[in-house]
Amino acid sequence: MNAKRVFLCHCSEDKEFVRRLAKSLDSLGIAPWLDEVEIKPGDSLFGKIGEGLASCDYLFAVVSANSITSPWVDEELRSMMYTQLKSSQVRVIPIKIDDAEMPWFLTEKKYVDFRSWYCKSSYLLAFDKLIKSFKWISSVKCKKTGLDFVKIEDGVFQYGRYKTNEYLKTFWIARFVLSYNNMILFLEDNLAWQNKSLFFNPLEITKKVRDGAGNYPAQFVPINIGLAFAEWAGFRLPSQKQWEKAARGADGRLYPWGEDWDPDKCNWGKNSDYCNVVPVDDYPEGRSPYGCFNMSGNMVEITSEIVADNERDTHYAGKGGSYMSSPATVVLNDYTPCSDWESYPHYGYRFVIAEVAADQFES
Repeated sequence: MNAKRVFLCHCSEDKEFVRRLAKSLDSLGIAPWLDEVEIKPGDSLFGKIGEGLASCDYLFAVVSANSITSPWVDEELRSMMYTQLKSSQVRVIPIKIDDAEMPWFLTEKKYVDFRSWYCKSSYLLAFDKLIKSFKWISSVKCKKTGLDFVKIEDGVFQYGRYKTNEYLKTFWIARFVLSYNNMILFLEDNLAWQNKSLFFNPLEITKKVRDGAGNYPAQFVPINIGLAFAEWAGFRLPSQKQWEKAARGADGRLYPWGEDWDPDKCNWGKNSDYCNVVPVDDYPEGRSPYGCFNMSGNMVEITSEIVADNERDTHYAGKGGSYMSSPATVVLNDYTPCSDWESYPHYGYRFVIAEVAADQFES
């Protein structure tokens, strides 16, 4: 999928909001066209704006009390509306940042409500709603396992409790955790593993798929078999940094949906039906900025990082909490030590790849 390009139509008085929006778009690999970046000294204003409008797939019209009286904004909007009439490839999206009346030529278009953008949690909710209304995140499906992967573009993001700035190269991460449907493909191709683990019952996985629960997270899969699945499929477990960027986006939010706790957006202890798991694609309103499901709650997700090691067992960092967790333990900036000694019902696996091989994946 080619990167989308967005023209940010605004007036100078709204620069603070627009710069923030441009940074959020850029963090997801969506290229913003921003005048102060694109127009250099000596350039023709009309010429560069015309080129920008022609090169973009979308125009975000920032509507405010300032912009509705700006002749530059009026000219840009009219130009793009004319372009839209000639081409179905261009879309104009009104973005309302205060209570100003919508211009008449935008009244028939549904706007995105950013009127409380100055509050971080409100801004994140509005931005996620904007992004999730479009299929802007590149994704592929693994032919061998059936797992979907989404692309996490390279760049700086805020990591850990103290939100330190960290850089990661581009990688791809599974949209969902490992399910029974995925796991049974591994077992059919690796019969020897069916008897290699004292704490693993492959017959239970077969039964789950037969009973229609194939889309549920694969439970009681010990870490050694999770690692074996990754090796068989050509995947890896994510590092804590990779996992957090996929879950928190670039802005270091505390939950996948934003800064504020919402008990209805993930499967945690109180919400669980008799304290149990839900399908891997449940709670769509709690998706991460990249469209990953259930990164808070449902299953503790095992990462590649060892946080403790002794003669009896090894402990890996598990992220996101589970269906048994409290709100304090489904946050994204912490980890739970997870033992590889035996299998547990709340251990889950979400995999990563560095790049997409054309013969192994399909769009």
